[in-house]
Amino acid sequence: MASENRVQWVYASKDRGELAARYDEWAKDYDADLANDFEWRGAELAWATFAKYVSSDARVMDVGVGTGLAGWELTKLGFSNMDGFDLSPGMIEEAKAKAKAKAKGWYRSLKVGVLGEPLGD
Repeated sequence: MASENRVQWVYASKDRGELAARYDEWAKDYDADLANDFEWRGAELAWATFAKYVSSDARVMDVGVGTGLAGWELTKLGFSNMDGFDLSPGMIEEAKAKAKAKAKGWYRSLKVGVLGEPLGD
């Protein structure tokens, strides 16, 4: 499936469960699709701006962590006190694998969760 079609497919989800399942399915190819098909630099640009206004010792909650793109960018900018959560277990697994592969676990914790609902312990 072409990446452009995959974006439409994800956004056409009828409920949270279907959305999570579709992101789970896309998780392994997500970063490559963003880079190759969309020339995505959103995380890099957004977090460079964020770092101008927030101290690198601040505690950061990465909501919708996905594959950890934002965490990686923040780590390069000196941030280390980060937690993240995402609706998709597949995306969380990709974020964990990416951190392990780079030999630096940049998130203190990564959990499956839904914005607006209790995050648990």
